[in-house]
Amino acid sequence: MTQRTQVSFQANGDIWPLVDGWASANGYNRKAPTGSERLYQKGTGMMVAPMMLSIRQEGAITMLEAWVRCNMFMRITSFFILPAEIGIESGGFKAVLPRKIARDAVNGLLHQLGVPLIP
Repeated sequence: MTQRTQVSFQANGDIWPLVDGWASANGYNRKAPTGSERLYQKGTGMMVAPMMLSIRQEGAITMLEAWVRCNMFMRITSFFILPAEIGIESGGFKAVLPRKIARDAVNGLLHQLGVPLIP
């Protein structure tokens, strides 16, 4: 089972220039550009927990999902305490630092979009 932080909001106009500018400024690379849906990732490598952001627009509604991916090496060394994916909201003791880094970055984007922040 996957656990992702989800935020839905109404956006007026084209959000992609703002999102792409934010991604570039925060070290997120676009992984899958497909029209109204985009996937961004920050961090690569065996010892890194990649921070992921998916944004999809359907008309005026924009849906955002953010999560930290834990690779098999990290899961084995944590004795499988870490799940394959974990949301970025605060609370709990699993993957605290990458979740905080991702939350701070995504909250910067939400602030620019005028959307309530992730606690």
